[in-house]
Amino acid sequence: MPKNRKSIRQNLSKQAHTGQHFLHNKRMIEEVIATAKIKSDETILEIGAGLGALTLPIAENAGKVIAMENDPNLIPKLKEKINDRNNIQVIAQDFLKSTLPRKTFTVVANIPYSITTLILNKLLHSPNNSLDRAILIMEKGAAKRFSQKKQTNPAILKWKMWFEFEIGKTIPSHCFSPPPRVESVIFIIKRRVQPLLSEKYHKAFFSFVSHCLKYPNQSLEGALKGIFTAPQITRLVRNIKIDRYDPVSILNEYQWAAIFQTITQYVPPHRWPR
Repeated sequence: MPKNRKSIRQNLSKQAHTGQHFLHNKRMIEEVIATAKIKSDETILEIGAGLGALTLPIAENAGKVIAMENDPNLIPKLKEKINDRNNIQVIAQDFLKSTLPRKTFTVVANIPYSITTLILNKLLHSPNNSLDRAILIMEKGAAKRFSQKKQTNPAILKWKMWFEFEIGKTIPSHCFSPPPRVESVIFIIKRRVQPLLSEKYHKAFFSFVSHCLKYPNQSLEGALKGIFTAPQITRLVRNIKIDRYDPVSILNEYQWAAIFQTITQYVPPHRWPR
């Protein structure tokens, strides 16, 4: 076996331990591209470009592709495959340590499953960045956790104030090398046309939901005591159509947004959770 092929196979085995599974099925690659609905003037950021299976099809549709890859063993092969495509920029860097593009961009990527949450946090933590949408291949179980209506994770709740989540088609394991032991899906993130909160409140909102969800099984009334007065709580539960004795964990993102909007209107800042 040629040394370079052996090196690639060894590297693929290593990638399996870090949660990276390379998509090779042409039909599913076409499905990802179709789901992304890439426009000819768009800048696409690809996280973990690997050997370029997605990179070239993305470049056929996009204005510019930023192909980010951190593995030094894969980068020469990636550059060789790209050859003279002038709308592809290869960046040899860890995405988690990188700076996001300043101009509007879209992410299309087959991400390493082991760092899924870290990747989403980098993309979604600050709502005033330039991300328009993301089409990600990820573990189905993670996609379900991120998209479930009733959410007890303060970070995910914060993301949902500015972005919408949707689970797309399932990708069979045999479409990857090495094949993952878990189900995979296309996960779609879109920036809301009308955000649920103003961007200036993203830190204050995170502090608020972290405070309320410290004990997810406590009642809504118990979670809101010390923030709202008793009459304010009475009016609030009526407006969001929930019983004051229901556990705070059953609230959806729209109810959380309504509560926080009420805080900004009627509660002095010194009473906001920090």
